[in-house]
Amino acid sequence: MENVSFNTIWGNLIKNNQQYGVFIETSSSINNLIYQNSFIGNAISHGNDNGVGNNWNNPIMGNYWDNYSGSDSSLYDGIGDSAHSNIKGTASNQDNLPLVLSPIHVGDGLVIDDGRNIAANWSRTQELNFWCYGSGTYSDPYVIEDLNIDTKGSVDGIMILRTNIYFLVKNNNITTSSKVGVLLYDVHNGTFFNNNILNNNYGVYSTWDSSNLTIEGNLISYNTKDGIYFFTNNDSLVINNTIIENSQSGIYIAESTNNNITMNIIANNTDYGVYLENFTADSTIGNTFYNNVFNNTQNARDDITSFDNAWDNGTIGNYWDDYISGGGYDLNDDGIGDIPYTIFGSTNAEDSKPLCDDGDDIAPKIDMISPSNNTFHSDPPTFLISVYDYYSINTTWYSAYNGTSWSQNNTFTGNSVPINPTLWNALNDGIVLIKFSVNDSVGHYNSSYAIIMKDTIIPLIKIVSPSYNQFYGVSPPNFTVELSDVNLNKTWYVLNSVAPRYYFTQNSTINNTAWLNVIDGAVNISFYANDLIGNINSLSVIVRKDSSAPSIEIITPSNNQFFGSIAPNFTVEISDIYLNKTWYAINSGATKYFFTQNDTIDDITWQNLAEGTVNISFYGNDSLNHVNSMYILIIKDTIAPNVDIISPLSEQVFNSIPPSFNVEISDPNLDKMWYIVNNGSIKYFFTQNDTIDNSAWQNLPNGAVNLTFYANDLVGNEFAVSVTIFKDTSTPQESWLFWVIRAIIAGVISAITGIIIKMIYSRRKKKKELREKSSV
Repeated sequence: MENVSFNTIWGNLIKNNQQYGVFIETSSSINNLIYQNSFIGNAISHGNDNGVGNNWNNPIMGNYWDNYSGSDSSLYDGIGDSAHSNIKGTASNQDNLPLVLSPIHVGDGLVIDDGRNIAANWSRTQELNFWCYGSGTYSDPYVIEDLNIDTKGSVDGIMILRTNIYFLVKNNNITTSSKVGVLLYDVHNGTFFNNNILNNNYGVYSTWDSSNLTIEGNLISYNTKDGIYFFTNNDSLVINNTIIENSQSGIYIAESTNNNITMNIIANNTDYGVYLENFTADSTIGNTFYNNVFNNTQNARDDITSFDNAWDNGTIGNYWDDYISGGGYDLNDDGIGDIPYTIFGSTNAEDSKPLCDDGDDIAPKIDMISPSNNTFHSDPPTFLISVYDYYSINTTWYSAYNGTSWSQNNTFTGNSVPINPTLWNALNDGIVLIKFSVNDSVGHYNSSYAIIMKDTIIPLIKIVSPSYNQFYGVSPPNFTVELSDVNLNKTWYVLNSVAPRYYFTQNSTINNTAWLNVIDGAVNISFYANDLIGNINSLSVIVRKDSSAPSIEIITPSNNQFFGSIAPNFTVEISDIYLNKTWYAINSGATKYFFTQNDTIDDITWQNLAEGTVNISFYGNDSLNHVNSMYILIIKDTIAPNVDIISPLSEQVFNSIPPSFNVEISDPNLDKMWYIVNNGSIKYFFTQNDTIDNSAWQNLPNGAVNLTFYANDLVGNEFAVSVTIFKDTSTPQESWLFWVIRAIIAGVISAITGIIIKMIYSRRKKKKELREKSSV
């Protein structure tokens, strides 16, 4: 490793290299992690570290070194008690947590001990080693698999002690020469599956009240003692194993109870196929042997005098290669010998249901398993049949009846029989009869019939109602559909292609809750039908749901807004996906003024309206004539305010003190009041009778002063009245000429005032008449 950092070297077998196992060459190689590797037989050194900050262990474990000189005598936890410091290089590094056993299996024997050895218990074994995984529960047992164990006589192959945790040992090759292949001591809940246990002294040795073991599918052979040795082993299952060529017994059982031995091949074992022995009275009982194949010089020995072990299960026993030669026979060809088979031994035990084959006397048996009769099919069905003959089947075939004749024979093999598509397509819909036939090698014949229904036509659907684009409101629509199929099964509908399905057996009404949950707009109603075979058809219709009236919002005019003689504009927002018409009415009148866009209130109608409050109601309806309305109250005002000057009087003379004024101004919608002096531009606003502004008065010269009083209303109608007074701040000693001029001016003012008063009287009379007309 050169110029590399932050790498992890983990789980490797690093073996027999000519120089180093791992060589970290330069100081630029930093912070690398090396753990749970096995270093074996590397020539110069297992490790050489010239880097910086590299770790040869993680917080749990380091590596296995075959030259580690330490021991695990302190904690017995699988980790050496001292560091492995034999790592060369400038880093002077070491493995602080060296493993005492290789985490990668290299052929050595295995020890699991849940009782005394921490390093060898299941959980620690699973943590430290790659060859064990799982958690020890029923659904996730510890697993040891795919190992090649060859201890060459040094130790036992697999030794498991003192555990009741669930485990599975499978697919391993186990050879020890002179030791035990699998040794079990006080072990419970274990399974051994599909292992090759060869060339040991004992193949499987189980003792010390081990129980609940399953030994299945293993090859147990060429062992110098017994293939399976049970001594105080209880409640276990030995099934489907091949136990052959062992130098003592295939299976030896003593002091053990309630073991089930079935479906095994037990052959060519030197002493016995199975040997039952008792050292204590009634200690080897409840063991059952059935459906095994025995072919040994002496097939079985039973010295248990209590007769509490069974050599059959009440239905079948075992196959004994010497049964027929010993006088056994099967006259009815049911596969069970007609006389018992006697077991060698002091008890004279018997297999009362020995398996027997003495020749073919009976026709083959053929049974239909599936499909059941009277089932429906559209595609060519596949039949599952059971064909049995104790000796051998010769030919199997089927043919179909088309209503007038049988088809040609179609041969088949196996139990799964797909019907020929060409043959199936030539058959008419309806009842189909298929005959399955079989014969054996001596000509015995048998047949079985299947009666099924062919149905290749999908159901027909016609939607009578509702119609396409038909409108509906809150109430769900009724439906009428016409469905036809001779094998009709179920009918249903869905809304907008969304589950759930609503099943029906007769025409009815769309589900009310489902209809209420559908939003307004287009609603797709899809009707479905299937037949008994599963042929399915569907047809859809789109209807329109409109359950609410249009929404209306009046943007303008505003409530209580004032308008004069010009008819107001209006802006309203009326929305509905199925909007039909929009209109307005004035003062709840019968006349509807239809519009399609925002506009102005009808001018003629507006001009004919009386002064005061006006009710404008806006309406909208939709295609189902849901109507909604909203109104606004506005005020029509076309008459200017009335203004009367009570004081000052025309031609009244005032000195330097500004005159007070008293005016009567009336209007129901009065807005502002003001006056101006001598037609000036400055407006003097007031809200009550007061005095002429002092600064303005003082700035006036002596002589005639014109005061004009104004008022307007909220619409903007405006009216004004003027009065002329005199300002005189001089002393009383004026010449006679002054009085002559004053008299002339007074006469002129008097004439003008008379004209103005006449105009005011005429205007007041006209305004009064208009108000009286408005009140009517």
